[in-house]
Amino acid sequence: MASIMKRGNTYSVRYNYKDHAGKPCKGWESFKTKKEAQDRKISVEKELLDGTFLIPDAMTVAEMLYKWLPIQSSKHKWAPKTYTHTVAMIQNLVVPYLGKKQIQKVQTYDLEQFYATLSRTPRGLYKQGVKQTLTDKQKRQFLTGVGLVENGSWAPMAANKMKAQLASMKNMKIVDPIVKIQSSVSEENLKQLEVLAKELAANTK
Repeated sequence: MASIMKRGNTYSVRYNYKDHAGKPCKGWESFKTKKEAQDRKISVEKELLDGTFLIPDAMTVAEMLYKWLPIQSSKHKWAPKTYTHTVAMIQNLVVPYLGKKQIQKVQTYDLEQFYATLSRTPRGLYKQGVKQTLTDKQKRQFLTGVGLVENGSWAPMAANKMKAQLASMKNMKIVDPIVKIQSSVSEENLKQLEVLAKELAANTK
């Protein structure tokens, strides 16, 4: 169980957990309002109970996010589009700025600087947080190479129908593998999506 303690003008949520080696540890997090502390108390107790609590240690922001992704996608049954969109945002807009920083060392100032940077970042195609300019060759390749991800539960024939539509397009290449996701993203799907992403990236070189 977690508890709340008032310290000056802030409220601290305190709780017990075990580290990766099974050693008992104590954790605490500070909040400006009692409502924030109460909300966190409820969420941390739930995380500790269902095994989704992320142990605070020397883990970096990037390591934490890549552990958090499969947990959240499975827990909330994300659609394939939601998963791939979230991965892209993390890889291109979060990791380049905060990825190497240890979670325990992230300060309010770091987040404010991060938000300020994002507010100045124009929308478009990004790589490592920097907007990219496509060559004519890359533009042509983007138009001739596609990857297919279908919902095997609600639309099991989607890939075949998309392939039929694409077959009539000149020089259109369907990049393997074709990923079929049922209900939620599985470990096998994650591996397939990673392979597909690499193949699509290689197709644009």
